Amino acid sequence: MFQATPETKAKPSTPAPTPAILLGLPTRGTISVETFNALQAYHDGFRMAPITSARLPVDQARNFIAAQMVAVAKIKPSEDWLALWVDADAWWPPKTVAQVVAILQARPDIDLLAASFSTRLPFSPRVAFRKAGDPDSFPQPGLDCEMGDLVEVERVGFHFVAHRVSLLTRLGSEPFATGWNGFSEDSAFCKRVRDVGGKIFCAPGLLVAHVDPNDGAAYLPGEPALRVENNRLVRTGFTHMAPKNGEVRDYGIATS
Repeated sequence: MFQATPETKAKPSTPAPTPAILLGLPTRGTISVETFNALQAYHDGFRMAPITSARLPVDQARNFIAAQMVAVAKIKPSEDWLALWVDADAWWPPKTVAQVVAILQARPDIDLLAASFSTRLPFSPRVAFRKAGDPDSFPQPGLDCEMGDLVEVERVGFHFVAHRVSLLTRLGSEPFATGWNGFSEDSAFCKRVRDVGGKIFCAPGLLVAHVDPNDGAAYLPGEPALRVENNRLVRTGFTHMAPKNGEVRDYGIATS
């Protein structure tokens, strides 16, 4: 007797695991209110565990935090661990973290991913990172790219930077140790990444502000002084500073 063959159902694709994020935050003892509020915001369900070190020289603080990240990852090696480094004067909306995770999951060839940022001055250009393979001297006056592009670079500043924790094991102990001619600790880290064949990218489109903790002014590249209110960027009626009693109007930047 003929028997029908049961239909074979296609197995649903397995979604990428939700990473656990170890957040590295070296400080001089305090963080800005805006950074604290960014840390307190809901980050799309990502599990985030902060690791901090206060009042150490920044290279020692980062090396201490990096060692703790490696130790935590060894406790649960099955987890998909990501490291996210933020400065104590950075502000970002929750969606920025989701964008960073999505980029790293989609691009396994990216070893180190950084947001571009400005100095704490109004209408400041993006802090320039030297493009990979660019023969000109470092730093460059700016990145010639669209805001949404990913640009391979040689060095980045660690204002807001992410990578897989496994990268730290490739770099060995004290990956932030300085010792080259005038290299900062973040440039020394980037050199070690390139020395092991790693690739460094900048994502100019990521929304990350540089906050002045003295007056609460928040700066984006090419923009006047802004302010963070209710975890949103708003614009004051001033082009230089952003006093707390300034005229506030919605700056039109989606942050959730």
